[in-house]
Amino acid sequence: MRKIYIPYLKSITIEHFSLYKQKPTFSYDFVTGVNLIIGVNGIGKTTFISLMKYGLIGGYKKDSDVKIYNYQKRKNRKQFNNEFFRERMDLNYKNNEKANISLTFQVGDMLVMVKRSLYDLMLLEVYVKDFFLNNKQYYLHGDIVKQKKYEKNIQMIKKNRNVAI
Repeated sequence: MRKIYIPYLKSITIEHFSLYKQKPTFSYDFVTGVNLIIGVNGIGKTTFISLMKYGLIGGYKKDSDVKIYNYQKRKNRKQFNNEFFRERMDLNYKNNEKANISLTFQVGDMLVMVKRSLYDLMLLEVYVKDFFLNNKQYYLHGDIVKQKKYEKNIQMIKKNRNVAI
């Protein structure tokens, strides 16, 4: 029987995000069970959900839409505007360019921490700890690129190789 692993959120850290003027840097440890987000209108509850989603899957807003063009299936994923989080920042705050989110989650036997910029949609860091392999810890290495460049590279690869990714 095939196992399905769903990410289990452990913690979130938001740094220098001036939308939350009273406390632009804060952390939250998720509890087992239900976690509630409660507040008055305009306080940033929906943006907080968007931050969690962005931390988990990157700049995508929703699942792929499949369209047929010239008898071929084409997948398209709606993405956050590159300035989505930047547009919510206080322009008078001096550390907007340092704004980032770190989301820690567990998938199966692995603990994953993903850190992303909020100023530019960009992956900053990925850390993995594998409990199954004697708690082996490692960082994923590679070029750090903005979401738009990543998407362009993927499109180029698809076009040049004519394969689905």
